[in-house]
Amino acid sequence: MNTYDYASEKTIVQTGIKLSANTYQLSVTNLRLAFVPRESTGISPFSYYYEHISGIRPVQSGYYEPCIELSITYSNGMTDAMQLVFADAGDRDRTLYAINNAYSERVSRIEAERNPPLGAHDISMQNEYGEYHDDYMSAEKTRTGGYDDYDTGMKSSGYGEMDYGNGRYLSFFDKFTGLIKNPSGTFPSLYSDEFSDGLKFMLVMMAISAVVNTMLTGFLASKILPGLETFSGLGSDPASLVILVLEVFIFLVLTLAIYGLLTFAISRIFGSEMFPDDSMKVTMYSSVPFATVGLIPFFGLYIAPVWTVYLQARGLEECNEIEGRTAIVSSVVAAIILAALFYIIIISGKVGFE
Repeated sequence: MNTYDYASEKTIVQTGIKLSANTYQLSVTNLRLAFVPRESTGISPFSYYYEHISGIRPVQSGYYEPCIELSITYSNGMTDAMQLVFADAGDRDRTLYAINNAYSERVSRIEAERNPPLGAHDISMQNEYGEYHDDYMSAEKTRTGGYDDYDTGMKSSGYGEMDYGNGRYLSFFDKFTGLIKNPSGTFPSLYSDEFSDGLKFMLVMMAISAVVNTMLTGFLASKILPGLETFSGLGSDPASLVILVLEVFIFLVLTLAIYGLLTFAISRIFGSEMFPDDSMKVTMYSSVPFATVGLIPFFGLYIAPVWTVYLQARGLEECNEIEGRTAIVSSVVAAIILAALFYIIIISGKVGFE
């Protein structure tokens, strides 16, 4: 009989799934798959430990929904199959990879516990050829022989199965493109990223925005409004250009930091229990619009904040399991407060800077 050290149990991935007619929050841990109903329908939570999972493969439902098909073998020998329905293929593949990885680690750990070092092996475990018998290794070979050949149908340069390792396998470019194309499927993969990873990402986004916007705006303004003192001498004075770029960069970073802190504070008022670094990581990764649409001259810096607010709401919901309404309200109210501060301090002229 297997024993479980629940004190060492760690959640790898959490996501929403549909099973039969009910919706659940699926938690993939290092010990099991835990299903918790999202609605109070009288259905009790339940779990499946990896020792009882005999098969797993990606499939598509009759309605073309991305799914995972699980085969379960119970201790009494009975078998069952179930189909987990996901919101999108990226979420499905990320979960599939996490289950496969956790299953492999669990099997390896059990194998190590059952098979002591070579010198301590019982001779009764040997066959007539002097080889040691290992049921778990045989099961592992059978499992990987059928599983590792699956094709998600997704491009390897985008979101293949190796990309979804709870954020560890996403390159900088994958994060950048993922947050643009599929934020709902990408944010959960960034959950376990270090705070420094988000900070580096944000600094690069803001640096691109500051350099490109300052140079483009300066060039266009010098052509359209040649008498404008702020930009007229930038072309002939590189030092002034560098200083202006640094000023814009610092302003963008501080503005985003204030927005992140406001969002965190408001979400806590609405009952969120997330930590400040988790909230700030979402904010920092939500800076990607400033290095995309934010590069459009004149209009980009008006469009980028709107997109950032959207990403912030999606990120809070996906990474921190905050209710959608709370995530939206927290993100929007923080943006309104920041816009009011921006108007009072900068646009209205009530606060002056030398």
